[in-house]
Amino acid sequence: MADSYSTTQYLLDRANIHDTVCKLTLYYDTNNTPGLASDVFAGKAKVDYSILTGAPAVVLDGETWAATIGKVLAKYDSTQHVVSNIVADLGQPGARQRPDTVSVYAHANGHMVKHAARGGPLMQNGAIFYLELARDPELEKQGANPWRITHHQIFATGWENGNSAVHEEAFAVMKGH
Repeated sequence: MADSYSTTQYLLDRANIHDTVCKLTLYYDTNNTPGLASDVFAGKAKVDYSILTGAPAVVLDGETWAATIGKVLAKYDSTQHVVSNIVADLGQPGARQRPDTVSVYAHANGHMVKHAARGGPLMQNGAIFYLELARDPELEKQGANPWRITHHQIFATGWENGNSAVHEEAFAVMKGH
């Protein structure tokens, strides 16, 4: 039988998963597309923002998605995304193997500004993210955070406030992909 899932490893996995999820929105807002490709998304990722944008879900390599979202976010004058209430379904440590994948739910709030938008410059919304992350053994051997996003879905929208015209150019990029 494989080694049991230790409390120390469980806590490290939770911290690394939390960091990956937080990097997702931080890197969106700092336009860190190289970081999205190297530190956040796996080699292949399914991305589903259909509930928000109307664009179908896509499966892309991490670099392509990072470049695409970079073009999307460039359509705004500024953005601020806040992710919270991150719940990773790792199970508890004990006499079982360490998981290779994990499902995560999190609240996300987005604040987008487009000064030239007709009707006002601000759009805000709240949503729930559903994420799947996989552990990359090669990254782990290098001493890096091994958890990468393989599926990112805006699972539910909770609220909106402001001018939806702020999104028009950005959503057109998403729909054109």
